[in-house]
Amino acid sequence: MRVSGVVALLCALGIAFRAWAQSPPQPRWKSIYFYDEDYSSLSLHDLHWPGPTCIAAFGEQITRGRSKPVIVTSSDQGKTWTLTPLKSFARSAFFLSERMGWIVTESGLERTGDCGRTWEKGSRQKGLVRVWFRDEALGWGVGSPKKAVVTRD
Repeated sequence: MRVSGVVALLCALGIAFRAWAQSPPQPRWKSIYFYDEDYSSLSLHDLHWPGPTCIAAFGEQITRGRSKPVIVTSSDQGKTWTLTPLKSFARSAFFLSERMGWIVTESGLERTGDCGRTWEKGSRQKGLVRVWFRDEALGWGVGSPKKAVVTRD
């Protein structure tokens, strides 16, 4: 009785080891951007990859205790990066295409047409948290207090 139990256990362990050994390899993460500034740190909170070449990451740069909103962008699949200050902190972002996108800020919306390298003020609709656009003119937003809005321009 005891020998058959040990044999069964060894068989089960052999089957488990074979399954583990044949499992697909786990993906490996590779660093593609490293922020290395003295007396400063960078914290990224949101990432968007709206097309084959454009990547945009939103966050904050903290230098000597002062926090500033920033975006880190790449227009060559992450080979080179540009850190750009923003006027306001981005609550959320939506990209319609590789170039066209919007960020929701405390004071309203800002719009880009170049993968986030430059931003222009849009709607001054306050209280928004998220937006979604069907095309460059038709979009919806939600926020507080108890807010749902639509734009056609």
